[in-house]
Amino acid sequence: MMLFGLFCLLSMRMILSVAIVAMTKTNNITLDDGTVVEEQEFEWNSKQQGLILSSFFYGYMATQLFTGFLSARFGGHVESPKNDPFITEIEKTYILSSIGENIFNYNLDTTGILSSIPYIALASLLSVAGYFADWLQVKGYLTTEQVRRYFNSVTFTIQMIFMILVAFSTNPILTVVYLTLAVGVDAFPWSGYAINALDLAPSHAAIIKAIGITFGGFGGVLSSHLVGYIVTDKSREQWQIVFFITAGIYLFGAVVSWYFVKGSIQPWARIDLEDMKKRNEQTDIKSF
Repeated sequence: MMLFGLFCLLSMRMILSVAIVAMTKTNNITLDDGTVVEEQEFEWNSKQQGLILSSFFYGYMATQLFTGFLSARFGGHVESPKNDPFITEIEKTYILSSIGENIFNYNLDTTGILSSIPYIALASLLSVAGYFADWLQVKGYLTTEQVRRYFNSVTFTIQMIFMILVAFSTNPILTVVYLTLAVGVDAFPWSGYAINALDLAPSHAAIIKAIGITFGGFGGVLSSHLVGYIVTDKSREQWQIVFFITAGIYLFGAVVSWYFVKGSIQPWARIDLEDMKKRNEQTDIKSF
């Protein structure tokens, strides 16, 4: 179910970016008298397009804190079926007995296909990145904190390099390759910042994640508006500015991750974790 939800979420995010190209495309129409005129179904300028593209993030941001609260209240702190306040005795008996408690001139069709390639690479590398992160920790090569730091900082640095390469690329094939690699390696930070809240404060992970996504969503809103204001003529120079800004953001993220990432439970969260453990132990005693 979660996989299907993510599929729908990313589909909506991508489809609008591709569809808006066709919606604002200028077509030549020949009138009955032979006159050729230009017609555009939606006469949106670059700034208006930026506003429309940013609309995806409005609802995305608005629901994070609320759903994070619900998750913290009813979700992850329920350690086992026997501690679930809503489960019936029949369900509990059945479950416990069952599980044991353990800028190039592409046409629209080509653009849609090319837009999906980086995300195919991302999906393909997610499992690889997760397995590699676990392997490094199990084998003792890296600590949890080191995995989070390296997977964030090294990946952001690589993505910064690819953004700069895209800015100067004049070859359509190389541009697609650079963008595909830049998005594909984004699978590795999913074993970094994406789950770091569980390292820092397991009992508050849902709220921390919700706050992070909410404020991070502003980046999606602002970037769409910013691109609309910068890329008014769709010239190469204007797009270079966009890619340079993106590269700068990646560099900033790499530096911050390198110096400030932590991988252990924080003191303020340890107290809550100990209280939760005691409550679970008391519940176990009462159940016996």
